[in-house]
Amino acid sequence: MATAKFPSCSSQDSQAVTNIIQALYSPTTSVADQQALQAQLFEAQKRDEAWGLIGGLLPSDDVNCSFFGAHTAQVKISRDWDSLPENMQDALRDSLIAWTGEISSRPPATANVVLRKLFTALTSFALRVRWPDWLLSLSMHLVGRGLAPDMTLELLTIAVEEVSRADLTGSRKSQMQQSMTDSTDLVVRSVHTSLTRPDANERERLAALKCFESWLAFGLPDSTIGTLFPVFLTLLTDLEALPLFPAVSSAVTDVLGRGWATSGLKATEISRAMLGICEGPLVMSVIQNSLEAELTDDNTQALVKLITAIGDHSAPYIATNLTSPAVQHLLRLALSLTGFPGYPGQDEDVSEISLELWYLLQEALCDSPEIIGDKYSPGWAIAREVFADLVVRLRAKIKWPEATVLSSWTASSKSAFKSYRTVVADTLIAAYYLLREEMLSSLISTLEQELATVGSGSSWEDVEATLQCLRSIQEAIPEDESVYIPRLLGADILGKLPATGDTRVRLTSLLLIDSYSPQLRNHPSLLMPTLSYVVPALSTRLASAAASALRALCNECRTHLTQHIAAFGELHANLGGNVPPEERGKVLQSIVSVVQALPVADAVSPLLTIVEPVVSQLINALRHPGQNPEVARLATIQALTDLFAVSKGLAAVDDDDLEPSDVREAIVAASARIAEVWPADVEVSLALSDLLRSLTVSPLEPTLLTLTVPPLLDAVCSAIARSPTAIWLSLAASLINRLGVLARSGPAGAAATQETAVAEMVGSAVDRVWTGAASVLTGLPAMEENPDIVQNFFPFASMVARHFPLALVALPQTLLDNLFLFATTALSVQERFSLKAAADFLTVTICNTRALAPEVLPPLDNLLQARGPQILQAVVVGIAGHSPRSQVPVLAELLYNVLVKLQGEGKAWLEGVLQPDGFPVPRATREAKDKFIKAVVGSRSLRKVKEASETFGLICRGMDGSAYEIQIHYRSTLRIPEALS
Repeated sequence: MATAKFPSCSSQDSQAVTNIIQALYSPTTSVADQQALQAQLFEAQKRDEAWGLIGGLLPSDDVNCSFFGAHTAQVKISRDWDSLPENMQDALRDSLIAWTGEISSRPPATANVVLRKLFTALTSFALRVRWPDWLLSLSMHLVGRGLAPDMTLELLTIAVEEVSRADLTGSRKSQMQQSMTDSTDLVVRSVHTSLTRPDANERERLAALKCFESWLAFGLPDSTIGTLFPVFLTLLTDLEALPLFPAVSSAVTDVLGRGWATSGLKATEISRAMLGICEGPLVMSVIQNSLEAELTDDNTQALVKLITAIGDHSAPYIATNLTSPAVQHLLRLALSLTGFPGYPGQDEDVSEISLELWYLLQEALCDSPEIIGDKYSPGWAIAREVFADLVVRLRAKIKWPEATVLSSWTASSKSAFKSYRTVVADTLIAAYYLLREEMLSSLISTLEQELATVGSGSSWEDVEATLQCLRSIQEAIPEDESVYIPRLLGADILGKLPATGDTRVRLTSLLLIDSYSPQLRNHPSLLMPTLSYVVPALSTRLASAAASALRALCNECRTHLTQHIAAFGELHANLGGNVPPEERGKVLQSIVSVVQALPVADAVSPLLTIVEPVVSQLINALRHPGQNPEVARLATIQALTDLFAVSKGLAAVDDDDLEPSDVREAIVAASARIAEVWPADVEVSLALSDLLRSLTVSPLEPTLLTLTVPPLLDAVCSAIARSPTAIWLSLAASLINRLGVLARSGPAGAAATQETAVAEMVGSAVDRVWTGAASVLTGLPAMEENPDIVQNFFPFASMVARHFPLALVALPQTLLDNLFLFATTALSVQERFSLKAAADFLTVTICNTRALAPEVLPPLDNLLQARGPQILQAVVVGIAGHSPRSQVPVLAELLYNVLVKLQGEGKAWLEGVLQPDGFPVPRATREAKDKFIKAVVGSRSLRKVKEASETFGLICRGMDGSAYEIQIHYRSTLRIPEALS
């Protein structure tokens, strides 16, 4: 095909656009006028004739006009490529190269911004055509035209970054990869020259380092890294290279992070070289300047990242060479960064970055038998000294400032500091794994000394910081530790912690008690003093932390606490007036946990003492709710919340011990009343749902308050009939599941008998739930407007099909037909959760009913004969593009089960559905449809049906040949065991 001349536009058009650009950048143009002018430029750029604007604007002396010309080239190539005739592509390329060469001769202040945009446009062009060795030939050509070294490096950088972002496949990807590989030598040579040439300026060197990092991310051979790495090391020792320090450090950090030379002789050489760098004048200048000014900058940030990268790369070498002066210097340097002056998140941002080094070093030390195995070795002594120093520094770093200072902090600074304290916990645990008892002893001794000198040498902020350190390492301390736990939670420390005021210290103390509840299980003598510290805080601002600590103590130490049951009775008696309503649940759960540790016969009376007042409150609230509706509503929610908390503290008992039947019956009756009074109240129904789920959670392991399911299901169905919400539907599905578990719990014969007995009840539930849901979901638009109801109705129906298929097929024919029609319609819903729920119901129904006796199947089979083709039609339409692509595997699974479970009928239905020409979309040719039918009908593998469905879907959506289809084809060639498919 002959190459046509690249289009140009008239001088009038170019001048018109030039006028708009100059007006846009005029300082006198208002914001509103600027927006209007931008819209005009956008519209002009969208037109096919805008290809001609490129040549009309690029030669302009006005940098804004020239830039817009380059920007237009990039936009048209990226977005409107198809509007350029193929015979003009070579002309466009040649023109872009010529304009780039011409502009490169302009002064850098005006040329460089245009050149960067042209580099992007040329790369976009190369991504769309076959242009062998494009980057190498383009670079060499532009260098010959006088392109400056720094801009040559920017061309190489932009090119590799744009190619990395491109979504290429197949031969285009391999061709581009080869073109980039062929340019590697040029890249390395350009970077090396710019970094070593004496007259290279700072800008050129920075461009070289940026170019290297971009190509390293793309993929440079190890041999090229070996060529440049010594150059980086030289720069890191040169004081005159201080302005380059962040960039050089970043390059070295990336190389070390890539895992280059992580083992063998080369790794040792690199470790020694990096340690030498840390002793060099440049690094020492950076750290000294930062410490003296107590300020961090880009250099400090770069240094801490470099130190961390050295630790990541060289941790084994460091661990086995602790006596080396160079290693000790590195560790001192790291300690100074970890303990950098100021508050993290407020004054500095480097200390947190350095924390990873200590975790890596601790792991390496624990993997070094020569260190850990010899507790008297010089290396072990150094390790202990370093990590002990680390703990001291971290304890100082997590200390809160005084109130006068803290008041000046912003909310984000406080949040960042809290986050830092959380992250430090992992580093403290790493230190504990090395120091063990030495660290615990030191912290507790420090705490005792601080408590003895508060106000005269230490502050409550000091005490709180030490408590926080001890709290952070709790999970690593053995539960049977017997030396230091009594000191920590005894009279000398816990007994001296403030019981009033100093809220932050008290909060951390309560959190510490919560954490150490597993250790307290082995120290029963400490329990009552500890509880005496916790309980008074229940009536303060710290009620939430105190209630959590009480719950943890009672859960972990319930057996020991039973001997103090009278004290818990007193706590329950005082619950109403002292504990905030939102924390009552935790306290009730705590008390019930202790009560449940008693023998069952002894537990009933205390449990009733706790539960009966709450149930009475609930009944009273429901007696005349119309008199004061809001008061009754709030009282009901509180009572349900309290009962839910009680239920979480209950333990399983034998059926013979289920004595408090009156209470259980009262809860069931109250549930029915709530379903009648507040069926549409979200907060009330959610509170009841939580309670009923908890009191039926394990029907085979009942508690003293486990409820019977059938009357609850009846109440829930009544609520659905009045107000079919997602909460009630989800609860109904849960109760059906509980019934199914009970039905399968006995011998096979008994289970079958029980299923027959409950079939009528389940059928009635389905009828009532369907009636309620159908009152809202009157058609496809209503389904799309109420996805939460659809998403929860079908799991209910699926649960019936899973546990009670006999009850399902025994439903009246009209009701069963409505369910299938409803599910078929829902397959057309765009919302993916609704679609999946409907498909799952049909799949479960088809699979589970096939195992029933043949004499009960005719009603269902007759229905499937009528609805089966409609189901497959909806499936095919969904696969072809109506449904989200992520749901094709869901629809394919339904298709698979129809074909496998219904055999001949399924095949005939599918062939009939795909018979009409142009269905499901014109792109679906007869050949594509026949291939699809053959693939899915002839396969007994779900994986292959899914792959065939995905491929057919891509054809219908016009995506065949895309990267996604290539991925599917690749996946289909993998030999996956059928059991895993």
